Amino acid sequence: MKIEAVTVCLNYSDYLAHTLPFNRNIFDRLVVVTSHEDKETANVCEYYHVECIRTDVFGKDNNKGRAINVGLNQLSRSDWLVHFDCDIIFPPRTRFLLEIAKLREDTLYSCHRQMCPSYEEFAKWLAKPVINHECDVYLHNKGFPIGTQIGKLSKHPQDTADLGWTACGYFQMWNERSGKKYNYPEEFAGFASSDLYFGYQWSRQYRALIPEFSLIHLQTEDNNKMGINWENRTTKKFGPPCATL
Repeated sequence: MKIEAVTVCLNYSDYLAHTLPFNRNIFDRLVVVTSHEDKETANVCEYYHVECIRTDVFGKDNNKGRAINVGLNQLSRSDWLVHFDCDIIFPPRTRFLLEIAKLREDTLYSCHRQMCPSYEEFAKWLAKPVINHECDVYLHNKGFPIGTQIGKLSKHPQDTADLGWTACGYFQMWNERSGKKYNYPEEFAGFASSDLYFGYQWSRQYRALIPEFSLIHLQTEDNNKMGINWENRTTKKFGPPCATL
């Protein structure tokens, strides 16, 4: 099983500095896409020896879809592909859990995420992690509240996508070994919508949740409104007070 991944980090280096140590060794290849101006993200990648692609495709509309496609096109795209957000932490046994899941190559996958509400709560979790896999038998989604999923229950007349749940962009995993290439929509400004319409390229019966693990989604306490950072980063820095001045 080969797994390549791309994450976009535009002005989120404060999150990447905390998530990259957890995530960088899960994948056979990981690329981080950022802008030419975002030197802090490039520095984090250099420190952890992770490939960083600096591009000008974001444009004035901060187009995340174009940036994801830049990253995907750097990969071999010969087996499994993952897109995930840079404020996401994968659990330690992710690679093992993916390998035993015997995933279908015709299906788009996601999983649940636990919402960590602040750096203070993250620091507490680091000091005393909550066990999610107990005795190699019990799967617990605990530690932080489970985040919102997306399930479209109605559609406009011109909308041809199947109704129902679809994978959000915090974690999407798919395979292109069949020869079909899946690209991100590039017509949406900002960091919203393109992930959902990417997911709608699969019919509902080919969109599935992986139950063996959940992710941790880092937030700051002022990130209390859905969509607050979808166009531009407006929330405060993630980290201890001495690091956010």
